[in-house]
Amino acid sequence: MDREFLRTLGVVPKTFETAELKNWSITFSPLATLIQSKGDSVYGAVAELSRTQAQTLYSREDMKPYHPVNIEVATKGDTRVPVQTYISKPSAGQKPSVEYLQRVIRAAENLGLPQTYLAKLRRTQTTQI
Repeated sequence: MDREFLRTLGVVPKTFETAELKNWSITFSPLATLIQSKGDSVYGAVAELSRTQAQTLYSREDMKPYHPVNIEVATKGDTRVPVQTYISKPSAGQKPSVEYLQRVIRAAENLGLPQTYLAKLRRTQTTQI
């Protein structure tokens, strides 16, 4: 989650911290989504949003395929936190644009996510436009 992007939508989270989601992986089709994947981890941010803020974020046209899923993540202090995330069904053969992937990588770098995870993101194939 990109804090700066949220601000452009007028969404300012009450809290915002890094977290790890175990046994899931990130995939792009063409936007980022999560898939269950034993032994993998996804890293990102947990943000506390009001119901109105979440509706603002997920009522956008490009976000309509996403639906809420209740999961549990581990925050930096290894505290287990129940959260609601939004995922979509991945579409085969679709890749992210270079610009979109760069935005995801920049957000991950700004969060200080693990270098191995950043390397995985950087290996993601993009559309050649």
